[in-house]
Amino acid sequence: MKSGKTRSEPGKKRFEKGKNHLELENPPESEKISKPIGLVTYTIGKAGLSPLQDLIEILNEITDEVCLIVTKDQEIKDMKFDSFAEIDHEGGGNPFKRFLNIFITQMRICSAIFRMKKAENLIFFMGGEILILPMLVSKILGKKVFLALAASQKSMSNVNKDFFRFFSFICDINFYLADEIIVYSQNLVKEWDLTRYEYKISFASQHIIDPDKFYKFKEISQRENQIGYIGRLSPEKGVLNLVKAVPLILDERKDVKFTVIGDGKLMPEIAEYVTCNRLEENLDLKGWVDHQELTGYLNEFKVLILPSYTEGLPGVILEAMACGTPVLITGVGSMPDIIDDHVNGFLLKDNSVNSIKNGVIEALNYPELNRVSDNGIQTTRSFTFNEAINKYKNILR
Repeated sequence: MKSGKTRSEPGKKRFEKGKNHLELENPPESEKISKPIGLVTYTIGKAGLSPLQDLIEILNEITDEVCLIVTKDQEIKDMKFDSFAEIDHEGGGNPFKRFLNIFITQMRICSAIFRMKKAENLIFFMGGEILILPMLVSKILGKKVFLALAASQKSMSNVNKDFFRFFSFICDINFYLADEIIVYSQNLVKEWDLTRYEYKISFASQHIIDPDKFYKFKEISQRENQIGYIGRLSPEKGVLNLVKAVPLILDERKDVKFTVIGDGKLMPEIAEYVTCNRLEENLDLKGWVDHQELTGYLNEFKVLILPSYTEGLPGVILEAMACGTPVLITGVGSMPDIIDDHVNGFLLKDNSVNSIKNGVIEALNYPELNRVSDNGIQTTRSFTFNEAINKYKNILR
């Protein structure tokens, strides 16, 4: 184990700037969980750093010691924890090499769990449902395992045609072995095929919307007709369908611009499509943008679209709504529990090219877009630090 970074002082305000403070009254020591909590993740991409940081901050207020086990896909910095194990992981390669790398990485995680003797409660977070070997080791050691699902690995592997049967089998075993399963909302129970485990399902989210970071400073009426996408450029996000819908949208609305923010394996294919169809003037491929810069972009977008095949609860959707940016998203994951169509956002009928075209044009032409913007801001105000702490504290107890 390596030494972690300095922890925050008890009772410190989480948000210190601006007028809308979300102040935390630090729970009395007697109410905290006395034993350390272990947090285990699989590969963390750039998009995973923000939710991981939020969950760590929540756990810091629940217990006096957070032990982190994380693979080294991304640099872990500016996160407050007490001890951590960095696990080397090599991705890519042919199928045999990929399976071998997964096995080696899981064995390394098992070793770290063995050394994490004080942590009786373990939270398996991002990618945790495919960590079969660490799950088995944790159960053998008598630890209580909470499986917090940030996304559905089964659904993602099905969309990506990526060892679906193998991952599906592994996930089902881990769902059975886990002491408790944590999901964002009720809609995910059926969509992620978790109905048989309802007796051990709890609802909580690590999403925290900081009103001093994500806020509306540009009215909808002052924004140009710019459609934004923020997320991984991967098949399950439906971003290819969005790009292919752009020429159809431009046939009806010449004044629309598109900004795609993110990176991933589809970047070369998307870039080639933009070039071949001469969309450079209307579609700007930004690549990866630092999370701290998103507020500026979100206040330029008139609509943010996320035409995913599968989702959990995308943080960027809540961040957009906090900035007063109406969202247009497929009704997957937690979205039907969050979005009231034409009230605080828009739901696509599906994520086909034609549906995306119709959805974008309808949203841009909607006469009460300002009301949708204001309602979206109100929706995000329930995603507070205190609310997240209370939910996780009750679950872990």
